[in-house]
Amino acid sequence: MEHQIKEFTSPVLDKPLRKYKIHCPLHFFAFGTFKKVLLKNGYEVAHPEGIFYHRPNRALIYPTIAGPHEYYTLMFLTTLDFKDLENLFFQAFNEDYKNKYTLIEGIESCRVRNSLSGPHFDEIKHTLPQSVVTILENSLWKFEDFCNRFSTYNMSNTLGMLFYGQPGVGKTYILRSYFNKLLLERNFTIVQVYQDCLDYMNMSVLLNSCKALFPCILFLEDIDVNFKDRREPANSLVGFLLETFEGLLNVEKVVLIATSNNVDMIEKALLHPGRIDYLVELEKPSKSAKKLVLSNYLNGSDLNLPDPLKELLINNVDTFAELKGGFQHLLRTYVTKGDFPSMEEVSRLIRTWKEAKVVGGLENGERRMGLV
Repeated sequence: MEHQIKEFTSPVLDKPLRKYKIHCPLHFFAFGTFKKVLLKNGYEVAHPEGIFYHRPNRALIYPTIAGPHEYYTLMFLTTLDFKDLENLFFQAFNEDYKNKYTLIEGIESCRVRNSLSGPHFDEIKHTLPQSVVTILENSLWKFEDFCNRFSTYNMSNTLGMLFYGQPGVGKTYILRSYFNKLLLERNFTIVQVYQDCLDYMNMSVLLNSCKALFPCILFLEDIDVNFKDRREPANSLVGFLLETFEGLLNVEKVVLIATSNNVDMIEKALLHPGRIDYLVELEKPSKSAKKLVLSNYLNGSDLNLPDPLKELLINNVDTFAELKGGFQHLLRTYVTKGDFPSMEEVSRLIRTWKEAKVVGGLENGERRMGLV
């Protein structure tokens, strides 16, 4: 097949075809819209297998999907320059992804939404540490101003942030809430990629694609899963991501936000300034935060939860995950038995969770939070 492709020529062209490969889920999932964009730009279908050409300048695009083991790979035989091909795709990107939340959740699965579920950030910000609120509001709310100012000094205007802490302290809860504010009020685009998909894409192309959706956030949860210390096995992605970070001066105007439950597992070279600019530790949620979350749970149910059980949950759980687990236990018991469990039963359940807890943190407590 490769040999036949290299030898492919067309009698309607004056110059040979060039071959491009793109390994990127944004291209892959926007391919249907890309074909519509070609038609809008004056291309006509010249072959049932999908050759497109434009009669006035004889430009030709012949798309194929490489595979079966090269997921997210599109291959193009075309007379266009790569930049011209990307510009056509960027039109498709804007139609499919601009000012939306996009989740790449599998090699054949992508979800696009106009907003995210959960509370508005302004409803929860008073429950958060002021240092966390300041970092989010100063760095992301004013990101366009940040990019313009840094460009005048010939400095990189790509921003990297890592939010870390034990499971259940609200990393995703806080970020998704603020993302929703950015979607609704600042016309941001949010692209989230599940860790299982990272083996099947070119990170550099993905970042360049996000640049076309400016202002855009690329969101990666649980990066300690794939980006472990280079001395650990099964860490082939680390070297590639480091190379990508080294070239971030050429991938401007993108925010990379990541989360981690165990920051000690991450390759330390990824945490250097210029790669990850902010390291933000999230500790146990405040009492006011737990009250607000429990109130939201109760607002969605018809439970008349006794005040002593409310206080037990709020005062004894350490994380939002424990709070959710406790509420689900109360609800399940009430539905099956018609009554709430005893205070002793709920206390015993919470103690069991605490004894099984595994906590990760930075070595020696260094670089807890801030611009580094």
